[in-house]
Amino acid sequence: MAPSILGLASAILGIPTITTFIQNLISALTRNSEYIENVQCTRNQLQEFEDEDLLDKMSILLTPTAYSDGSLNTVIPPYQVFEERVVNGDFRDGTNNWQGNYNTTLSVSNGQLDIQSISASGKYGVAFSEVNFVEGKKYLIKLDVISTDRPTHIRVGTSSTVTTGTPQDIFASGDIGIGSHEKIYTATGNFTYLSIGGRNDMTTLVIDNVSVREVTVADFHFSRGSSATRVNEQGLVEDVQILSGELVQNGNFEQIGAEEVTNGTFETDSDWTLTNATISNGIANISTSGDLAGIVQSSVTTSGKVYKFNIDITDIETLGQGVSLVSGGLTSTILHTFTTLGTHTVYFKATSTTVGIKRKSGATDISIDNISVKEVGQNWSLNDSAFFTANGVNIKHTPSAGILTSDGYTALVVGRKYRMTYEIVENNAGAVKLGSATDEPMVSTVGTHAKEFIADLADVRIIRDGATVDVTIDNISVVEITDDTDLPRIDYSPYSGAGTCGHILLEPQRTNFVTYSEDFSQWAKIHSPVVTDNFIISPDGTQNAAKVVFSGVNSGRIEKGSSHASTNVTQSIYLKTESGTQAVSIGAISNNLKEVTVTNEWQRFEHTSTGTFPRVLCDDAATIYVWGAQLEGGDYATSYIPTSGSTVTRSADVANNSGNADLFNDSEGVLYAEIAALADDGTARRMSISDSTTSNRVVLMYHSTSNVVRSFVSSSGILVSDMTYTVSDTTQVSKIAFSYKQNDFKLWIDGVQRTTDDSGATPTGLKELAFDGGSGSNNFYGDVKCVAVFKEALSNDELELLTGEGYNSFATLAAAYNYNVI
Repeated sequence: MAPSILGLASAILGIPTITTFIQNLISALTRNSEYIENVQCTRNQLQEFEDEDLLDKMSILLTPTAYSDGSLNTVIPPYQVFEERVVNGDFRDGTNNWQGNYNTTLSVSNGQLDIQSISASGKYGVAFSEVNFVEGKKYLIKLDVISTDRPTHIRVGTSSTVTTGTPQDIFASGDIGIGSHEKIYTATGNFTYLSIGGRNDMTTLVIDNVSVREVTVADFHFSRGSSATRVNEQGLVEDVQILSGELVQNGNFEQIGAEEVTNGTFETDSDWTLTNATISNGIANISTSGDLAGIVQSSVTTSGKVYKFNIDITDIETLGQGVSLVSGGLTSTILHTFTTLGTHTVYFKATSTTVGIKRKSGATDISIDNISVKEVGQNWSLNDSAFFTANGVNIKHTPSAGILTSDGYTALVVGRKYRMTYEIVENNAGAVKLGSATDEPMVSTVGTHAKEFIADLADVRIIRDGATVDVTIDNISVVEITDDTDLPRIDYSPYSGAGTCGHILLEPQRTNFVTYSEDFSQWAKIHSPVVTDNFIISPDGTQNAAKVVFSGVNSGRIEKGSSHASTNVTQSIYLKTESGTQAVSIGAISNNLKEVTVTNEWQRFEHTSTGTFPRVLCDDAATIYVWGAQLEGGDYATSYIPTSGSTVTRSADVANNSGNADLFNDSEGVLYAEIAALADDGTARRMSISDSTTSNRVVLMYHSTSNVVRSFVSSSGILVSDMTYTVSDTTQVSKIAFSYKQNDFKLWIDGVQRTTDDSGATPTGLKELAFDGGSGSNNFYGDVKCVAVFKEALSNDELELLTGEGYNSFATLAAAYNYNVI
């Protein structure tokens, strides 16, 4: 089917079609998400749906764009909070609309509700208020616990005592203490009352700011309970715990200010004060006459700042003599002396607003030209003898030598966690450390390194560590990271395709049995390969990849024994050559190795076999770089799990509980997904709209049978429709739509109606969209580009548009339809 008139007009005429509706959706997503990225790709996706007149028909839309700790955020519906449902939740009207149970007395002091109780027969103090919750709807519940002598519960129920009528805990039993608390709660029934009380033997509880508001939100509840890595937009493997952008400025020390000297080329004899010196023909000549000879210029520098100084010495009458740089007048302390012809560059810290160049002691005539002074080291302060060089900052062994961030940077917040990366360019002696209330050592060998730390100062300080230090540091970066373990991942794999639109990555639980995934000095060396750790930049952007030199004798190899109980295991590892290509074998057992061709670009290679010794073997004399070794149970490799001395487990990604009853239609609708499986390995992978059970559900899935897509409907526990279609490869992205309506079921894949079913009822009680089969099993593990729900069964034309190719340019459209472009 041809594209819409709006889309065609836009393509031909170049009319912008980004609507206010799309802008508002993106704005709402930004406001209500902790993290947002991949925005332009989402704009393009929304525009395509808008051009096809499908966007306003969606009740739920998820794209790989926004997330928070514990949630995967949907574009539609936008997060919306409705009116307050608690009357007098701030207790400005005393105890009005609140009652107490179980020998409980309520009073208000300082605008806070004081709940006093004398325990009787195991009962405890409770304050309750009529709120009214509707089954299936979502509510944002907040309160402050000011003080308590026991853990606090928050419940909903159908009776005023909130002990009968199947009361429900909002938070898990006993997990609420002093502090501010917030949760989005999906009502599991029609409840009248909200109660707040203490656990057994509670006698005192003070609360404030109780709030319940209905919210429109379809964000997925997301959990993993462990850290995890992804490939980011820059093509680097990173931990998803990174929180902020770059915090330090001028971390590579390459910022250079404007020229501070006037008439540095000596076109005239102005702007300089001359002592036994003259200016003529574009040259300054410093004579032998007098005790002092030289030139100075005032109002050039600011005391305490650092500058780059350039000078050309065109003539020295007596070799071995020369000129010196001073900050101040000619009698000031000498900073640098130049005794040879040519161009010279040095860095200096100003102690005055004046810059001077004077004759070194001795009788000689000297000619100079092209004086330049420009500020460097912006946003940094240098202590003692730390100084700037062309390669970074050199820190020497004076009492407090070091550098720290100065004005113009984002200050650290005490108590938060940060990751600093830095490059040690040169190490002639000693080491540096992170300066703080409790100084922390830093790896000071030549190379790029990373350090995580908890800030106890607002500054980033790097200082000497020991009595004898001569270390040059460069390329300093600091970002805030978080210990949140329930962060979804937007992944930009494959590695070679980084920078394109990302996808949501959902993976099963896996364990890396290699205990040292980056430290190859811990691996066995068979037939004498030579290993040098931290030799080059790895796929995570730091200098922590190892160099392995194979001698070409007796199939040299490196290997690391591991312990696991899996039948099949998959080894994966990043490899590259020093230059050219090289045949290398990988595997977990000697008689079942896989030969791979390694190039001078990083690639991740994998091999599934049996065994417990992941290894890299090379028959030739060659240099190979290695990083990121992994051995995991299963028939395919998952995302990299770093280890440093023990095995590490990444828990499964779980995304469910999206939407509510208002966002689904039991009678008809469409479940759409643009997805790919992680592997075609005989595993069932499902996503569903359901009543939170398997009795009533609409399911899209990859079948356990190879490359089979299946869609089915259960109504009241009965399978009423079941359709399958075999695609060429389930690991490649497909656009799949399952349309359901009584006696009218359709499965569309990649723009074509693949199969239909004209008999069957529809489910009832639909209230949840989840990446599982409806009851938490058969989770979907794969790449997700888009998921959408429609509350109506779309027409065949609309289903073709939805699952077919989009045309965002006239050139693409013309090529697809064989139009003649004139």
